[in-house]
Amino acid sequence: MAVPVDIARAEVDNAFYRSYGEGTGKGLDPALTDPIAKGRRRLTLDPKDAAFRDCWMEVRRLLREDKGLCPVPKGSPLGSAVVACPAKTLKSDSPKYEPALWNDGAAIQGSTNCYAYAANSRTGHTVGLTPQPGETSGTATVYPVNCPSTTAAVVSDGKPDHVLEAKRCPYNRQQLRPPPDRAGYYLVALVITSKPDGYDAADAVSYVNDYHWYRQDEDGFWSHKPGTTLVRKVDASGNPITNPETANRRSLNGSQFIPALKKSVPEVIDYDVFCGYFYVKKGGATV
Repeated sequence: MAVPVDIARAEVDNAFYRSYGEGTGKGLDPALTDPIAKGRRRLTLDPKDAAFRDCWMEVRRLLREDKGLCPVPKGSPLGSAVVACPAKTLKSDSPKYEPALWNDGAAIQGSTNCYAYAANSRTGHTVGLTPQPGETSGTATVYPVNCPSTTAAVVSDGKPDHVLEAKRCPYNRQQLRPPPDRAGYYLVALVITSKPDGYDAADAVSYVNDYHWYRQDEDGFWSHKPGTTLVRKVDASGNPITNPETANRRSLNGSQFIPALKKSVPEVIDYDVFCGYFYVKKGGATV
């Protein structure tokens, strides 16, 4: 049986520097450009390079993961070869997918929405008055929605450490990959619509301006709860959600009568803007 061979440093370097703009019209990030040679500046142990080193290691981790390689177990002799990764295990810090706890057709379902579901905040809400970002902390939610203000409201609700913004390295963003897991937390994702409320003559549809949340469950898949409807783990195409960034997030929401046109047109919710990921403390947050 062949021994798995670890990825070469050059492979990691190439992916890392490309993610910082090398080979693009924009050019390599100046912070990673050698002032004399004008090429790649090598990373050092200087504290100012800490974030870059972390992102280099993240590239290495993801490349290894793509090839099914894992680091050797702790205590192995120095220089031991990497090993093939075992089967993926459950994400023990994430909630279980238990739709029956939410889809009661009554008080729980009617008082919770995508935000409550993402925060695993199931009870304590008023039917018809679902929780909104910023309400817990008194931070106003801005409409039409935008990523910065909604992010600020959510992080404020989750203070001091129940909700944290999960920053991604350039390689993760470039490859549409989530940030790494964080012990004691689970991942959620925020998306918004770019279109304002109302009729769009160019598209001949009426758009809804809104935000939406997805939650990663114990099995590694993602689920969500659109408004006061049923919890589900499929996207707008009916496919299991393995990555909220690549899932189909555009759906028909019925129809809307337009008085000026004297007719009804399709009403569409298109969550076409991916704002980013957040860490929610294991067990959830109160919203």
